[in-house]
Amino acid sequence: MDITAGSHYACGLRADGSADCWGARPSRQNPTWGYVNPPAGQRFKHITGGWGHMCGLHFDNTATCWGWGSSGQLEVPGRVEWLSISPGARHTCGVATDGMAMCWGGNEHGQTEVTSGEIFKQIASGFYHTCGLRTDGTPVCWGGDGRGAMEPPAGETFVSLSAGDGITCGIRQNGSFNCWGRNEYGQLNRHGAIAKWSADGSARDILDQHDGELMGDAGFANGISGQAFDFRGPESFVRIPHDLRLSGEDELTVAMWVNLRSYPDDDHAGLANIWGPGRHEDDSWSLNLKPSGSVRFRVAGGDTASDNSEVNTNHQIELNEWVHVVAVYRRGAFIGVYFDGVRDDGGVRLVVMIENGDDAIHVSDQDLWIGLNYENSSQRASLDGLVDEVMIFDRALTEAEIQELASGHGN
Repeated sequence: MDITAGSHYACGLRADGSADCWGARPSRQNPTWGYVNPPAGQRFKHITGGWGHMCGLHFDNTATCWGWGSSGQLEVPGRVEWLSISPGARHTCGVATDGMAMCWGGNEHGQTEVTSGEIFKQIASGFYHTCGLRTDGTPVCWGGDGRGAMEPPAGETFVSLSAGDGITCGIRQNGSFNCWGRNEYGQLNRHGAIAKWSADGSARDILDQHDGELMGDAGFANGISGQAFDFRGPESFVRIPHDLRLSGEDELTVAMWVNLRSYPDDDHAGLANIWGPGRHEDDSWSLNLKPSGSVRFRVAGGDTASDNSEVNTNHQIELNEWVHVVAVYRRGAFIGVYFDGVRDDGGVRLVVMIENGDDAIHVSDQDLWIGLNYENSSQRASLDGLVDEVMIFDRALTEAEIQELASGHGN
């Protein structure tokens, strides 16, 4: 049984091979939305949805497509047995049982011009591009997307591909994935972040369900990419409800873009923290700005407050300039801070904790605070400046990955 979705509709495959579709139907205003009625009386072993049309693979390996077909994308070549079929926007592609690929329909960007002489085990049709998966697992793409979706990572192999509007993704043999192409909504998630707050008009986590809440005078302003969180002093911050995964354990990376208006007067202002007021059992990690403009990254472990490790950077953040700040912890290895992809000499060292613990990060039931330092129960030190593209990873990123984040504005 299958279930698949297109632009404004979805289809499902019953156990007997019949298909049913639902969603938006065509109208004079939106003629491309749907044509959701599948062909009556036909049976399929697999169905796949494109932007405005659907294709099904019959039990004899022939194929039928239905839906919006103004560019010829429904006209499946006859007398062909198909291994797989993939509808895109205005075109459709398939791989025959002999491994040869064919495409038909709209070709305004070259998306149907299959690379000659190639043998494929799968094909994926995007909006204006197509990618094929060779038998050795390497991908090749063609068309005219222009946003990186046709540029698979060199040296990578995959077991399957999927293509969309300006984006292509591949699943590796070990179950991990990699995506390339457009990323304005964080759809690439190249390095496996478990949470990301883009601050584009909300405190929503665009990767998962760690949605936050703006507190006090916190708002939004122009950021490094779209909008950014705008913090203006006391009681101005974002609160993200408690989740154990955000505390980290053996490894942790916290990344963000920062633009300061001023330095804190006499206390450490919060960049991001899971650190409670006064009680060690509330502590996991804290990333704070010092009055000098340098940064302190602290990780809690063990059973007492003495079981902590911290680094204080030599680098001082300049006012009114965007800087990419990354804090990294790897159990038994190091704790460190990077600025714009460059490791701070004073901000990376071997882990010196733990006296009584086992150097795993202490798991806290405290909320995550962005823009606030909550270490002191009588005074909560807030940031004066902008924070954008906040990301948390449950692993320690490599130096190359950190440099890629910094050069790509968080993408």
